[in-house]
Amino acid sequence: MVFRRHILWLVYSQTTSTLTLIFLRVTKSYTENPNYLELLRQRDEGILTQMVLEETPKLYRCIARLVRDPDEVQNLVQETFLQALRKVENFRGESLFSTWLCAIGINLARASLRRSIRTDLMDEADIEVLQPRFDEQGHAIAEYPLWNPERGLIRKEQIRILYEAIERLPEDYRLAITLRDLEELPMDEVARMLEITEGNLRVRLHRARNALRNLLIHYDTNT
Repeated sequence: MVFRRHILWLVYSQTTSTLTLIFLRVTKSYTENPNYLELLRQRDEGILTQMVLEETPKLYRCIARLVRDPDEVQNLVQETFLQALRKVENFRGESLFSTWLCAIGINLARASLRRSIRTDLMDEADIEVLQPRFDEQGHAIAEYPLWNPERGLIRKEQIRILYEAIERLPEDYRLAITLRDLEELPMDEVARMLEITEGNLRVRLHRARNALRNLLIHYDTNT
């Protein structure tokens, strides 16, 4: 199909940075066109190009937080766009189109992970061990400084350590931290992407941040 080849070429070019300057010159979002959904249904080349150029960076980052292999990430980005076009009739406008796209990409990334085996991920029991402990009076058993993410990003070594710690988190926690804290997406948007309530998202974020704080406490206290 012509539109499939067009998307594959665009994603490949965008993820290898050859279209960065073209992307930077795009000043108007494709979603500002009141007919963008109809144009997508018609496989309009102009709107397809705008969509891929605008959405690829964010989509790539989201998927890359789950999948390590760059080639597989690129394949999943391509497949996300193709699935979105096949399912565009199902988009009801209850969220941003970019949120809907990311949700498709995340589901594809999860399916890819299920086909692979990772032995270095923590499980729920590991996360529980890293949560704060309190005595019968409700006092913290161990005293520790609050983790400050900004301070932990000062040096390249700390950045590397932070990202390695995030990669060790279980999938659900890693996604929550990535979308909310790294991508800085709104709570309601992240909840829609992960198909959970905002309350459940807050619990995941709280537990994930506690786990990261304890994993990184050694480095924080020596800065």
